[in-house]
Amino acid sequence: MLFIWDERNLEYIAEHGISPQEAKEVVVWARRPYPCRLSDVKWIAKGRTMSGRRLQVTYVFGEPEEIDPRLLTVEELAALEAGERIIYVIHSRPLRREER
Repeated sequence: MLFIWDERNLEYIAEHGISPQEAKEVVVWARRPYPCRLSDVKWIAKGRTMSGRRLQVTYVFGEPEEIDPRLLTVEELAALEAGERIIYVIHSRPLRREER
C-alpha cells in the first residue's frame, strides 16, 4: 500500500493527536471485520497501533493519475509503478471507550 500524505490530511490527523505512522499501522494490520466499506468510496479500519493505541482510520483509494509523481520519493514512485494500492487517509481519531 502506498500512503499519500499532504498538508490537508497531515494537519487533520495531527488535530486528533495521531501520526501518519499510527494511521498506517491500523490500516496495514487491520483484522476482521476490518477494513470494511463505509460508502462507495470510503473505507474504515479500527485497530491498535504498535504502541497499543486504539484508533479508527477512514480512507479512500486513490488513482495513479491523481498523484503528482514529482512529489513522491524514489521508493514511493517504485511502489506506484509496481501497482500498489494508493491510500489517502481522510480521517483518524482515537476510539472511544464504548467502541473498544
